[in-house]
Amino acid sequence: TNQKEGAGRTHSIRPASALAFLLGGLSVCVRFTAVAAWIPIGIMCSVRKKTTNERLGTLFGLCACFGFLGVLLGILLDRIFYGFWAVPFLGSIHFNVIQGNGSLYG
Repeated sequence: TNQKEGAGRTHSIRPASALAFLLGGLSVCVRFTAVAAWIPIGIMCSVRKKTTNERLGTLFGLCACFGFLGVLLGILLDRIFYGFWAVPFLGSIHFNVIQGNGSLYG
């Protein structure tokens, strides 16, 4: 049967891409400024898609979803190893942004 290109196509997520953004979320837990590298990567991945629906699906379904899962995994691992709920990257944001001490380190 002849179908229009794209008709009936399911949106699939490549496992390598999902793993990359999951590890990206973990890297944000280790060093919050890593988000500055992962946002452009997510935007580039979504811009390469043909339709707006595919772009939004990639941006939110792949990039944001798996990145957020990586952050949650990092928070859960901190809970397991510290023995209490700790979100170290929030401490970094508080020190550098809210208190304005980021200029101390260049």
